Amino acid sequence: VEKLEVMAETPLMLNSNLLLSDAVLPTGGKAERPPTKEEIELLQKSFATFYSSNPSVRNVPQAVELLGKCLTIWEDTKQSRDEIAGLLRVRGDAYMELRQPLDAEKDYAKAIEYLDGPDGNKADPEERPASRLGRARAVRSLGSSATPTQALQAA
Repeated sequence: VEKLEVMAETPLMLNSNLLLSDAVLPTGGKAERPPTKEEIELLQKSFATFYSSNPSVRNVPQAVELLGKCLTIWEDTKQSRDEIAGLLRVRGDAYMELRQPLDAEKDYAKAIEYLDGPDGNKADPEERPASRLGRARAVRSLGSSATPTQALQAA
């Protein structure tokens, strides 16, 4: 709950009509507004559907959908880039669980871009290595489908 409250102070998201690779990264400026109570509840639900150990609550495809909605809100309201990076990394993890490494690799790559830019230093110290490891695993899962650039960046 504490982590969710911290995230609620400066959240960001990607517009669901954009491809992650086409998204423009926020500048790291001040958020337009804090997330609403409903938006925080959406975030909490997305985490619960992904991380729950209760099989009647856990639903990874639904978590991916909810995380996408959260990402759109967080980015549209110009929340902190470190929070967007965390959401992308979690969705990347969900994509990997669904055996969708191409989508996962895109999310991990975008998370790394956010973490290497403004506000990236605000992230949990484990976020950058988790994103890099996730990306490497996604590229490895792509096997010979990985582009040379993907393979080099994952190294």
